[in-house]
Amino acid sequence: MRESPSINILKILQQKGVNILYSDPYVPEYKVIQSFSLKSTEINEVNLKKMDCVLISTNHDIFDYDYIFEH
Repeated sequence: MRESPSINILKILQQKGVNILYSDPYVPEYKVIQSFSLKSTEINEVNLKKMDCVLISTNHDIFDYDYIFEH
């Protein structure tokens, strides 16, 4: 988690009022700031169809990028 650009990105999006879902197989829950925390969301077709945008800020081999792009 240290030095991850994802931390700053999450804080900025939260401050702008964006509805955020995040997925990280190694971080099941993340407290961004005292009053704002997130739980990791499963990457599946149903969840992907809810999203207007998918931002991948950390590469994980566990993610199937073709699947994410398709859905």
